[in-house]
Amino acid sequence: MHRTLPRATSPYRVVFTPQTWKEIGLMPTALFDAFQHAVDDLAAKYGRLNVAEQPARQHLTVATLVVTYERDDSMRTLTLVDIRRPPESR
Repeated sequence: MHRTLPRATSPYRVVFTPQTWKEIGLMPTALFDAFQHAVDDLAAKYGRLNVAEQPARQHLTVATLVVTYERDDSMRTLTLVDIRRPPESR
């Protein structure tokens, strides 16, 4: 007899726009490490949640950055569309 075990939902895949790649390339190492950890946690979180009620475009604050991302549930992707420093952190 074969048993089928429930599969864990895989995390969302994170993709970057050209603008976000540019901003990532300008980050100091410590900020990049915090950014990468936050984005990995975000992707894993969406893999575990029922996200149907949440808006597709959202913001994430990481250290001194505000990250704008779009969620595509059908493709299971998070597209980072913008990374900004608030005016008071410059």
